[in-house]
Amino acid sequence: MRVVIVSAHYPPNFVSGGTVAAQRLARGLQERGHDVSVYAGRVDAGQTPLSTSEEVDEVGVAVRWIVTTDAIDWSSTRNYDNPSVTADFSAYLRRERPDVVHFHTLQSLGAGLVGAAAERGALVVLTMHDFWWFCARQFLVDHDLHPCSLVVDAGVCECQVDRAWLDARTKFLRDQLRRVDVVLAPSSSAARVFAANGVPVTRLRVDENGLPEAEVSARANRPAPRIRASGPVQFLYAGGANPMKGVHDLFAAVRHLADLPGWHLRAYGTKEHVAASGEDVDAAHVDVLDAFVPSALDRILSESDVLVVPSVMRESHSIITREALVRGLAVICTDSLGPEEVVEHERNGLVVPTGAPLALSHAMRRLVDDPRLRERLQGAAPAVAARSQLPCPRCLRRQSPAPRRNRRADI
Repeated sequence: MRVVIVSAHYPPNFVSGGTVAAQRLARGLQERGHDVSVYAGRVDAGQTPLSTSEEVDEVGVAVRWIVTTDAIDWSSTRNYDNPSVTADFSAYLRRERPDVVHFHTLQSLGAGLVGAAAERGALVVLTMHDFWWFCARQFLVDHDLHPCSLVVDAGVCECQVDRAWLDARTKFLRDQLRRVDVVLAPSSSAARVFAANGVPVTRLRVDENGLPEAEVSARANRPAPRIRASGPVQFLYAGGANPMKGVHDLFAAVRHLADLPGWHLRAYGTKEHVAASGEDVDAAHVDVLDAFVPSALDRILSESDVLVVPSVMRESHSIITREALVRGLAVICTDSLGPEEVVEHERNGLVVPTGAPLALSHAMRRLVDDPRLRERLQGAAPAVAARSQLPCPRCLRRQSPAPRRNRRADI
C-alpha cells in the first residue's frame, strides 16, 4: 500500500510528542512492507518561505520538506489556509499516487491539503493530536493561560484574533473536515472533546499514540523499577520553556520548597526561559538544563524518581507520562485531560488542579516527606496499560464509513 504521512512538523526539524508519533508511524509502516513517504513543513528562518527540498532519512523514508516559517503564527490566515502549500502538495500527490494520506498536525501547511487528497481519491485519515481544528490557539487556553470552554462554540473566547476571524476559520476547517474518512483521537478524553465540537462519532475512533513496539514488548523482561533507599528525591520536568507546559507554575512551586531538604529537580529545556524571565532559581536544588535529545530519554528516566507534568494547556495525550510510568516513575500531573487517563490519583501518581502552584508544591512535598507513599506510587506505575504505536491503514480501509458522497452533511 502506498501511504503518505503529512505533518506540519517532523523530526529532526522539530521534536514533540505528535511529531514523534508521526515518525514512528512512517517508519513502522515501512518496516511492515508498505511504500511510505512523508510531506512535512519545515521551520527555518534561514530558508526562503515555500522553498522545498527532498531527502531520504537514515532508515530509508523519503521526506519532502516545505518551508512554512512565515505561516507558523496562530494569527496568520495562512496558518490554516495556505493555498501555495496546497498547490505544491497537489503536485506531490500526482507524483506519489497514494492509496492513503494520513494527516497529523497541519498548522502552517493549512487544511486545504485535506481537500487535495480527497480529490485524488485517496483514503483520508486525520489524527487530531491537539485541538487546533476548533481552537486557533491549539490547546483550549486563552491569552492569559486560563482554560477555555471545552466546546468552543459554547464559549465567548475571541481566540487568537477576534470572534469574526475565528468564525471564518471555523467554517473553512469544517468544510475541509467533511472530506476526512476517519478521524483518530489519541485518547478517549480527546475523542469526547472532538465529538462535542462536531466531529461525527461515525467517523471518530480512539487510536492512542502509544509507545514504540519494542518498548511495549520489552516491559515483560524489564527488571523491577529501581526504588532508591537513600539520597534526594529526583524530580524530572521535560516540558521545555513553553508557558502552556506550566514552566512558570513549576518554578513558582519549587520556590515554596526552599525550606525542604531531600529533593532535586532537573528541568530540561528551561535555560532560555530562565535567562529571559530572570527566574530566581535555587541552584542547590534545581538544575536548569537544555532540552535533551530523544536518545537520552532512557538514561534520564532511569535517573529519576518522579515526573512532574504541570501543563496549563489541555493535553490530548501525553507520551512522556506513559513513558515515565512504564519505567516505574511516579507522576505528578495537572488535571489537563490526557495525562489523567493513565495517572490515577493516589495509586500511581498525584493529580493537582491546573494553574495552582501551591497545590503542585504540596504534592511534591508529600513525595519527599513520605517515602512509603512514593514507593507505593512507583510500585504501581509499570502496570499502566500501554499499547504500541502503529495503526494499520489496511484495517482503516476495511473499517472506513460509507462513501464520501453520502457524508457531506455529517459536520
